[in-house]
Amino acid sequence: MVLCRNVLIYYGPDGQSRILPNLVRSLRQGGLLVLGKAEAITPADDLGIEAVDRTERIYRRCR
Repeated sequence: MVLCRNVLIYYGPDGQSRILPNLVRSLRQGGLLVLGKAEAITPADDLGIEAVDRTERIYRRCR
C-alpha cells in the first residue's frame, strides 16, 4: 500500500506524470494506492491501475 495523501498537488502535471508511474511500479499485483481528495488520476488505465473507490481516491494495481 502506498499512501500519497495531498502530496502530488505540489507538483505540476510534468512532475506528476513522472512520479505516478514510479508509485504504481512500487506496488505488488493487487497493491493499493491511496491519494488525497485534491488529487486525481486520469486516465487510470494507462498506469495499470483500476479504481476501487473513486470518491475516496483508492486504486489497485491490476497488472
